[in-house]
Amino acid sequence: PRSQVRFDGSHPKAVYHKDGPSTHFFRLANGNDEPPENHYGNWRYPPIVDWNGFPSTELRDKLMNADFGAATIKVTDKDDRFRNLLNNAKPAGIPFDPWA
Repeated sequence: PRSQVRFDGSHPKAVYHKDGPSTHFFRLANGNDEPPENHYGNWRYPPIVDWNGFPSTELRDKLMNADFGAATIKVTDKDDRFRNLLNNAKPAGIPFDPWA
């Protein structure tokens, strides 16, 4: 529940674990995570990935043009897929128009 989430200001505290080349895990922070065990010794707020340019539009375009075989990527604009998914997922009464 939200009442158990620890915050630093308005930022929820999440812990990232990496154990070897293939194991990655995120979890909510708890009382044993103070201070953070990174080399900075503090909570980090890295930039969020931005569709319009971070880390790069080249990376975005490469992702969107990749051939995933039978798999699909849901954010594609092909056949208005992403807009339809947004529209179908929103709760009733939400004044949001994905096509606006």
